[in-house]
Amino acid sequence: MRLFKVLSVIFFITFIALAYVCQQNEIFYFAYLGGKKQVALANLLDKNNVFRYNINRLSSLTCLDGKILRNTDFEIPAVKQSVRFEAEEASTGNSPAAERKSNLILSFFGSVKQAQAQTLNR
Repeated sequence: MRLFKVLSVIFFITFIALAYVCQQNEIFYFAYLGGKKQVALANLLDKNNVFRYNINRLSSLTCLDGKILRNTDFEIPAVKQSVRFEAEEASTGNSPAAERKSNLILSFFGSVKQAQAQTLNR
């Protein structure tokens, strides 16, 4: 009977020790995951700051002015000047039947042709 009590106490102490070690292992594991998530969040915040800087820089007036000056055919319409939009014809090399079928499907979603703006000089 005494041997049974000694073995049961040893088993109980071993069980408590293993439960404690398992619990500590989980604590360190979740701390490690939290650290990794914190590093990932810091990287995302840094990327966000870089993207915001690039957006602000590319949408600045000096950058837009440089793009407009490089494009020689850019023209701002006058107050009473009309602007005409023409659809650009693009040949895809498909057969007319296949093109009609795709146009029929795409007609449910809106215009198939792309519009280009051209100014009317009067």
